[in-house]
Amino acid sequence: MAKKLRAPAKADRQTTDLETGRVNQKARTREALVDAAITLVSKGQDFSVADVADLAQVSRTTAYNYFPTKEALYAQAVLTFVARTDYPDFYQLFKQSTDVDKRVQAVVQTSDASVALHEELYRGMLRVSLEPQ
Repeated sequence: MAKKLRAPAKADRQTTDLETGRVNQKARTREALVDAAITLVSKGQDFSVADVADLAQVSRTTAYNYFPTKEALYAQAVLTFVARTDYPDFYQLFKQSTDVDKRVQAVVQTSDASVALHEELYRGMLRVSLEPQ
């Protein structure tokens, strides 16, 4: 009897190396996936990696190579959305001072403000991360 082949478990999947090969194409593909996930998250819709792949017009296999789990994609979508909308100049905070205490305080204040402003998204990210695999 022939042994059936199975898809690798989520933990076994290798993610795409974004620093070698066709770096620009990989960056565009990853961005398309994250943008599609942001669209679904901002509408409050639950999704799978396959759903996001379809919306981004990327093959499902490719999408899973970039984001092996829904949790990883959801987290990246939320964090990217928050960074783009609220803190596009976040790194300017570090240019304002070289004092470590001031930098840490700026990060804490920025983080607290972000959580307060986007509590629902952060709760969703936590909920998704706690779902059984």
